[in-house]
Amino acid sequence: MKRRVLLIGAGHSHVEVVRRWSQQKIENTTLAIVDPNARPIYSGMVPGYIARQYERKDVEIDLVGLCTKAGADYLQDAVVRIDAANNRATCSTAATIDYDVASIDIGSGVAGTDIPGVAQHTLPSRPIEPFLRRIDELAVAFTASAEHPLLVVGAGAGGVEVAFCLDARLRSDGAASIARVQIVTATAELLDGSSASAKSVIEKLAARRGLVVHRNRKVREVFADRVEFDGGETIACSGVVWVTGPASLPVAASFDLPKDERGFFEVESTFRVRGWENLFAVGDCASLDGMKKAGVYAVRAGPVIDANIRALLTDAPLREFKPQSDFLSLLNLGNGEAVGTKWGVSLRGTAMMRLKDRIDRSFVQKYR
Repeated sequence: MKRRVLLIGAGHSHVEVVRRWSQQKIENTTLAIVDPNARPIYSGMVPGYIARQYERKDVEIDLVGLCTKAGADYLQDAVVRIDAANNRATCSTAATIDYDVASIDIGSGVAGTDIPGVAQHTLPSRPIEPFLRRIDELAVAFTASAEHPLLVVGAGAGGVEVAFCLDARLRSDGAASIARVQIVTATAELLDGSSASAKSVIEKLAARRGLVVHRNRKVREVFADRVEFDGGETIACSGVVWVTGPASLPVAASFDLPKDERGFFEVESTFRVRGWENLFAVGDCASLDGMKKAGVYAVRAGPVIDANIRALLTDAPLREFKPQSDFLSLLNLGNGEAVGTKWGVSLRGTAMMRLKDRIDRSFVQKYR
């Protein structure tokens, strides 16, 4: 009987496993991947899509075509429960899948969706597929009839990119100059936790672009036409984009596996889920010391998780993943420029955007 490798979720690490399977299969072993989206989105190009630098087809990975090339099975479904003791996954359709080795790469959601009104009145940046569809609708509606600005809640790297790229799009669409996009952050600074150089560059650019920043504001409740903060202050708005950082997906709670205090799966340095020899977790859904919730780590984890799945099936030693302490951060400003930061030094310009574009397009092209 053939052994089965089951990939739960089509995150960046797992698509690399499928690609490598097309180059080298394991004897007497089948590969299957389960994900509700047949064309998963590459997150690194989402800000560029917002700014209309890319079309939808540019940011998509053809998972079906990739599986066909690899001879892997694609199941358009979502795993909602894992019985690790019996090596079995249950899907939303009630279908069950038995496996010999499994890996979880389902990504993350956004924090704070339990705040009153957030689920009903905001556009969360994840899941990405509905976000892309609704950000277009939000931009069109704003350009047509907005009387108040759009608010972007969250001022980390994701929030900053969304704010700058959304502002660039609205400018190009001819939206009225009413401080089109404003940023709300619970901290005192943009890019809190980043290098002083990156923060300085972004703060200056935000001021130059007219991006109003509401600092030290903790959202208490969101309404259809306004946001209310602790203390009672309110801001009228035409819409709210919620980009508050990563949180574990609700479905993760139904996986009876060890998790950290935030609900992410606890893994060893090999990405093996603690306590389970034949189960891995990788990407944003996994909790590993030193590994931030950033796409660069998920991309670089792909070869490691592939190697370790193969090692487990061939009784070879597993590889450890050692997250780098620093990496090149490239923030899309939406106007043809980007800010690149590494080793505490930041550079802004079109050359940085050309570099980001080349890296992003090369990544997606690998899976075409």
